Amino acid sequence: SVNILRRDRGLWELLSEAILPLLNELSPQALASCVNSLSRVRSVLLDENLWEGLVEAIIACHTELSPQEVSWCVNGFSKSKSLLGRRPLWNALAKVTYASIDLMNPVEVSNCVNGLSKIAYLRTHGMLWNGIREGALSGLQRMHPMQIANCVSGFSKVDLLLEDRDLWGTLRTTVVSVRLKLNPQDIANCVDGFSRAPLVLDDQILWKALSKAAIP
Repeated sequence: SVNILRRDRGLWELLSEAILPLLNELSPQALASCVNSLSRVRSVLLDENLWEGLVEAIIACHTELSPQEVSWCVNGFSKSKSLLGRRPLWNALAKVTYASIDLMNPVEVSNCVNGLSKIAYLRTHGMLWNGIREGALSGLQRMHPMQIANCVSGFSKVDLLLEDRDLWGTLRTTVVSVRLKLNPQDIANCVDGFSRAPLVLDDQILWKALSKAAIP
């Protein structure tokens, strides 16, 4: 995953070709690791045959994934726009996310917020999002600024949570406290997310903090 190697298309094409015929022989742990690693390489995300194979393999073994591996798959598959409409995949991942959210660490919860919020039909699943909400609230103070910003952006896409005072109050307070550690993309995610949340639209302290973070 070294940055310079991610740009070596020839290397990744060779790796993709080598992995594809082996998918049926890989353990669930190895498959999830492949999804996690390969999703970081832009050129590999365009390899439809590889991702079709990974989708089928993960659906077949999704109940054997650990909480960490579930979060890797949610995050990794959500980076491929062509896979966002694959209901069998997302149904499987939503079920195991709901079952394991209590066992996830803050990074893993953030991955699930970020990934599952991209799946339009899942945004109306109240039990799923209530579970994810609880996991996020309990771990928010231990998240890095990028993960906090991802939660703001992700939760803002879930209409049934937009009037949740505990959630948005905690997100607002947390972002204000880490405002000096936000990078430009984090700030953009926070502005985008909070602008969709009616409960904080008139919060002058929040918006002043984001403005100062954006223009130091």
